[in-house]
Amino acid sequence: DELCARIVSEPSRPWSVAGLARRFGYSPDHFTRLFKQSIGMSPREYCVRVRLQQAAELLRSTDHRVNEIADLLGYSSVYFFSRQFKQRTGVSPQAWRRGRPGPRSKR
Repeated sequence: DELCARIVSEPSRPWSVAGLARRFGYSPDHFTRLFKQSIGMSPREYCVRVRLQQAAELLRSTDHRVNEIADLLGYSSVYFFSRQFKQRTGVSPQAWRRGRPGPRSKR
């Protein structure tokens, strides 16, 4: 719970499975297994979901440009951010902002 809260509070931080595992004294594989048993997804997927949930909120609640949101959340490329956002939500960040998420939305 503490780790998840920290990830949520620092989504732009470049979290790594190896670094997290080392911090808790586990091998990366064992840490990933324990995390997945507890949370239901891998640490990497959890970090991506947290970032994208926060991106969705920023798209709806601010006037920040898409590239600014990508930067705020630690993405080095707005193109990668946009592609990942669309893969997970079914729509582009711009479409999400317009409020027309489309039929495949997973909101």
